[in-house]
Amino acid sequence: CVNVNGVRSSFCGVPWGSILCPLLFIIFLNDLGFFVGQGSLIYADDSTFVTSHKDQLNLKLKSLEQADKAEHWFTSNRLKVNPTKMQSLIVSHSRSTTMSQPAVKLLGFHIDSQVRWNAHLDLVHSKLSKNLFLLRRLSSAVSHDVLLTAYHGLFSSVLSYGLLLWGGASGVERVFKLQKRAVRILAGVAYRCPARPIFKQLKILTVYG
Repeated sequence: CVNVNGVRSSFCGVPWGSILCPLLFIIFLNDLGFFVGQGSLIYADDSTFVTSHKDQLNLKLKSLEQADKAEHWFTSNRLKVNPTKMQSLIVSHSRSTTMSQPAVKLLGFHIDSQVRWNAHLDLVHSKLSKNLFLLRRLSSAVSHDVLLTAYHGLFSSVLSYGLLLWGGASGVERVFKLQKRAVRILAGVAYRCPARPIFKQLKILTVYG
């Protein structure tokens, strides 16, 4: 190690907070997928390992083999695995899967074993409801331009994330109802006023596009 002005260099890992940190971390983590093998999906610091089998027992064995390889790689590279952030999910038409959680969070999406969007829509609806309250509070304190900026930052950003994936799912109507309430707040009109003209006036796309 090198010591400069009381600061020691590191012989392993990545210097967190530096400009090169993201690039160095990607390079550092790059061979994890090759070590674990086929079915490795790595995005930044989020690692997902996918495998398949018709039999649940063999599926479990293959999954454990992948997990062992990943753990060995992390140990060899002086990295610690956080067990509380590890998740497992079996995607199947059968409802009798008992080896995994009912739903997992992956890159901001909540996905269940039936690959439905119910859990994710619940999350989106909850976030939008809270942000709708903030918009309503802001509406009496800021200008229309500031309120519109707040809409795009607090509401539209949540609404549009991954919309191409979950926008066609059943249950989107309740999210659309919140969006209509949001644009009514932007326009400063009553709760029951038609929302369609407001969308056109403000040039805001609906959740349906």
